[in-house]
Amino acid sequence: MDKSSTSSFKCGDVLHKGSSFLSLISLLLIVALVLRMESINRKTEMNELRISKVDSRIEEIGSQQTTYYKNEMETPEGKYRGLVFAACL
Repeated sequence: MDKSSTSSFKCGDVLHKGSSFLSLISLLLIVALVLRMESINRKTEMNELRISKVDSRIEEIGSQQTTYYKNEMETPEGKYRGLVFAACL
């Protein structure tokens, strides 16, 4: 009886240590997953900022070109150039 109680105690101890080890590993994996998600989130935000900057630059260039084209059309020479430009399209 003494041997069986000792072996069951060892088995229970091994199971307890294994369970603790698996719990520790799962917590470490959860922390790694959260850190990875935060890293991806930061990269996404940086890329969105870059895209918005490019969009604003494109809008600025487009508005400058529109203003230049309107100013060109208002002059007498510009009217002729505008007609030639439109015919080329």
